Amino acid sequence: MAQMIHGFITLFALSLLVVALEGEGELTLELVHRYSIHSPLYSPNLTTAEKFKRLVEISNRRSLEIGSSLANGPRVMALRPILARDRSVYMVKLSIGTPPTSTNLDFDTGSSFSWTQCAPCLRCFVQTPRLYWATQSSTYRALPCDHPLCAGLPCIDNQCHYDLMYIDGTNTKGYLVADRFTFPSNHGSHSEVVDDVVFGCSKESSPNMYPYETAVSGIIGMGTDARSFLMQLGDRAKGRFSYCLVPPEHTAQSHLRFGTDAEHVHHAHTTPLLLHHDIDGFLLDLKDLSVNGHRLHLPSDTFKIHPDGTGGCVLDTGAWISFMVENALNALVHSLEQHFQRHHLRRVEDPHHEHFKLCYKKPSGFSSYPAVAFHFQRAVFQPKPKSLFYVDEESDTLCLAIKEAQCTIIGSVPQQNHRMVFDVRKRQLTFAEENCAGN
Repeated sequence: MAQMIHGFITLFALSLLVVALEGEGELTLELVHRYSIHSPLYSPNLTTAEKFKRLVEISNRRSLEIGSSLANGPRVMALRPILARDRSVYMVKLSIGTPPTSTNLDFDTGSSFSWTQCAPCLRCFVQTPRLYWATQSSTYRALPCDHPLCAGLPCIDNQCHYDLMYIDGTNTKGYLVADRFTFPSNHGSHSEVVDDVVFGCSKESSPNMYPYETAVSGIIGMGTDARSFLMQLGDRAKGRFSYCLVPPEHTAQSHLRFGTDAEHVHHAHTTPLLLHHDIDGFLLDLKDLSVNGHRLHLPSDTFKIHPDGTGGCVLDTGAWISFMVENALNALVHSLEQHFQRHHLRRVEDPHHEHFKLCYKKPSGFSSYPAVAFHFQRAVFQPKPKSLFYVDEESDTLCLAIKEAQCTIIGSVPQQNHRMVFDVRKRQLTFAEENCAGN
């Protein structure tokens, strides 16, 4: 069942020598998809159908969370609700403190707040990694309430506290600390060290926060707020990171690069990143769509953020499939219907019951997938044609893997085999087609 599932690779591992937080140099991490053979969540007994179902569930909740943030704004102690349970398609492997405590954190480009469960834990969800014990780490330090990253958080006993409430009603709460993050290296025995990372030390979390897994202890946020891991890297990252997602037929790792390591892009397109006060994620100015080179000529306000909070376009790795606002999706479906009619495909109902609007019986050897392009301000993003479709070899069906939602989200799959470079300081996204397996 689908090449899309096995093509997401992600974990985090780094590649140079030990460095300090504000130093010069490069930083490269390896990304591993939650269901790849490199993942701590890998289970050979998990069927392709089960993987598909869970990845769509993650994507659905991601869409709900982003739409809710745009519509309602931050609601809890100056920190917006991030994601519901099973938060992300990707995770990072790292160790925290000295001596190091190994764990895995969900990777989230749509939030800036990083946290992990800490011992002693009053009420926690089950996790396989050993709990991080802050006061037993020689590199730990408490964060006083006058620290800049405590701004907007409540102060209790001279410690800044947080309480994150998620869309599904689960929550996690604790206080901010600073400690060393150590990442495994793919260059022999060396490790990458980032000192004095500020993150949340959760003492209480809903026991049902992660119902399908025990490998993850929290989140690492890569958003645009000052608390994010990206922004804490300071001049070392220069507000810049990139990734290149490897497609399904390769076993090579995807990589996340920071700072000068994210600069090398050839034949690139560049479009502005838009800032919005209610969302940490990466908003883009999407103007129109085209199918096989023919523009749809959608109304100019189709992808704008409207006063009621609907609309907008987000590029996101936390969603597997993609989402689109109703009028744009209906216009796209209409154009795609004409394409598949010319190839005499027979339309069928969605066999997965996931509310996919366009599904067809796939003839043996069919490969004439339409080229769908996203027309941004000053740039055109054209995914591999097949990457916007879910192909189920068991039922011989193909479905447009874009669902209707309050906002438009370009998920992980269409981004495969493209170098995506985010520059927060310059407020721009640069992207180019690339063989990510050779990255």
